[in-house]
Amino acid sequence: LYCPCDSPCASAQELKGAFPTMKRITSLLLALVMLLALEGCGNSANGGSSAVKSADLSAFLEDVTSKQEAAMETLPADALETFYPGISDIETKQCTGATALISAVASEILLVEVTNADDVAKVEEIMNARISYQVGDGTSPGGAWYPETMDQWENNSRVVSVGNSVMLVVMDNADEIVTEFQNLFA
Repeated sequence: LYCPCDSPCASAQELKGAFPTMKRITSLLLALVMLLALEGCGNSANGGSSAVKSADLSAFLEDVTSKQEAAMETLPADALETFYPGISDIETKQCTGATALISAVASEILLVEVTNADDVAKVEEIMNARISYQVGDGTSPGGAWYPETMDQWENNSRVVSVGNSVMLVVMDNADEIVTEFQNLFA
């Protein structure tokens, strides 16, 4: 430290002792600022991406349907629009589904990945409309027709979304399938 009078000053001596403390405080403040800046970057600090995760929904469908007791058939594109009116109006990256081959069994799954995140709510609405149709309004039978299948649609159907992907599942083990679906994106 420089003192203009060329003799040790009390103020210069005090400042000299304060420098190590000031350096520590400055270092801690800089470290805190860097930590907050990295936190603001979200997943980028972990080397990840802030992009929405995607999964192979066709492979997931194949895995789920292969474990079911009732034989299931993949829904062709024209049946998708019949079962889920409005689904073809939504821009999707993936859209696949399957249903039981016999009407006496309530077993159905639809998997959709939308291009635009704003469409997730529209897909959920379409899926919930399918459930409502199958259950009926209480005065007339629903589309599922049989009391057991209407009960299955009412009590064992789930609509769940993760990112841009949405699933409707109607099966006895719907909750297990929901967990498997969510794990695809973990």
